[in-house]
Amino acid sequence: MAKYWGGWWSGRPPAFRGRYIFDTARGVGRMRAWPRKRGPPTNPITQQWNLWFKVANYLAKYASSYDISRAKELTEGTKLYPRDIILSAMRGRLFWFTDEDGNKWYPYMALIDISESIDVLAKAVGDVLVRGQKFWGAPPPGNEGDRLTYHPGSTPDWQPAGGGGAGGFAGCLVHRSSVYSVPRMTWTTLPWQVEHYDTDGFFTNPPSATRMTIPSGFDWCRLTVNIGWAGSGIGYRHVILWRNGAVFPGGGIITLIPTSWGCQMNLSSAVTPCVAGDYFEVRVFHNGPANLNVEASSEGTFFNLQAFAAP
Repeated sequence: MAKYWGGWWSGRPPAFRGRYIFDTARGVGRMRAWPRKRGPPTNPITQQWNLWFKVANYLAKYASSYDISRAKELTEGTKLYPRDIILSAMRGRLFWFTDEDGNKWYPYMALIDISESIDVLAKAVGDVLVRGQKFWGAPPPGNEGDRLTYHPGSTPDWQPAGGGGAGGFAGCLVHRSSVYSVPRMTWTTLPWQVEHYDTDGFFTNPPSATRMTIPSGFDWCRLTVNIGWAGSGIGYRHVILWRNGAVFPGGGIITLIPTSWGCQMNLSSAVTPCVAGDYFEVRVFHNGPANLNVEASSEGTFFNLQAFAAP
């Protein structure tokens, strides 16, 4: 025990005015400046291991009593700490724990870089992981701005952001690029040829050139069709919207007696409920003396669908 300025201290005394410390080294008193706090290590390997130890100390709080007891037994009489056993288990992907909410966490939470896991295939910055049939991995590639879409029983995938999201637009617009001959006295389903846009794969040409099909993620839709008929002043014309091969509430029908100059017929449906797999078509009819052409025109003969998701 040493005496300084009338005071007695054993071992390391407290700081003097926050600047100096007094202690003894091998029986010799000394006064030295209070050591400054060291900054973070600059060696990448040291930084990595320090991070591992922080994670190990955190996870050790949730380890079971058996794991803690066993770790103490394995390190007794050695220079190791019980946390070193937990750390080894983490690196070997053998460690899991249950938190205070009853959630069981598996080795992915015990990895600093999840790409180190052999089950994980996503290593690019910004990638997300989804649960596949057997392993975790990145979803199929998408485009910038897409949204990740859930499909019950299958792997999520990227869909265009317009797919019914709040404030987003989803829909399709198609037209005919060549005239189409419609037989007289026959209800004819009109095929389409050219897409102006299709945000979510509503139209497939081929094999379903007559249809617009609702994908998953939508609950309501509205349709608009415009038909340009060739000139003929004989008979009348019908245009009707069909859902799944039949008329539907709010679909509408329009009838017109034309002139020899031809005519344009425009029909819009009400906003109607829909489910994935529903398909919509346009059917036309006339009772002229012979076959009658539907015009080829992006502004005169088109079919449009807008789709919405429930809020």
